[in-house]
Order: sequence, then structure tokens, then C-alpha cells
Amino acid sequence: MDQRPFFLHQVLDQRHLDGVGDVRCVMMGGACLELHVSAAGRPVKFAPSDGMYAPLVARWEADAAQLMAALGVGGQPLPLLWTADFVASSGHDAFVLVKLSCALLCITGQLYLADRVGRAALATTRARAAA
Repeated sequence: MDQRPFFLHQVLDQRHLDGVGDVRCVMMGGACLELHVSAAGRPVKFAPSDGMYAPLVARWEADAAQLMAALGVGGQPLPLLWTADFVASSGHDAFVLVKLSCALLCITGQLYLADRVGRAALATTRARAAA
């Protein structure tokens, strides 16, 4: 397996992909909370530990800090809630990062995460106030 950071060989122009479907990692800080996978035009939710997607999540969580550094924002805190979108390539054997977003206009679809996100926001605020 190629040991280069994920983003160095995975960020590509979508028009070169032959795969279909996409995977959205709903992130809180540096951790994936859940996956939304397109299936027949409808999103299906998976846990980050799901066997098919666990390698993608593990690799992405490990390489996100290196991507931040390459973008010139290394050492900055990651957003509280954000998404990373991937497209399947080579028949779901590989995934390609195509989009990072902090513009969660559809957050009302994840209101069940409100308590978890609220607790994280409170902990972050308290930690910064104590520093």
C-alpha cells in the first residue's frame, strides 16, 4: 500500500473518475461522526466503523492534519462541525477527496447530533477560557 499522505495522491479532478456514488464524512473536529453514502440517489447512513468504510475513515482521520498543514492552516483548530466528501473510484476499492465544507446549510437534517455537538462546543469554550 502506498504510504504517502492520503491527500497527495487522492485529490483529483472529478471528471477523471470512473466510479459512481459518493461518501460524505460528517466530522466533529478531527473525528468522523457518521457517513452519508449515496445509494440510488438517496443518502444511507453508516457508522465510521462499518467494515466497508472503516479503512477510508481511518486513513482520512490520520491524514487530515497533514492536509491542513499543506493548506497552510496546520496547528489551527478544526471546525466544530464540517464535512469531507469523497467519490468512489475503481469500483469502491478507492475513494477520492473532492470537497471540504464548513457551510452546513442542511444541519437541520442532523438535529439528533445537537446534544453531542453542543457538549463539544461547551468543552472547547471552557478549555479556551481556562487557557
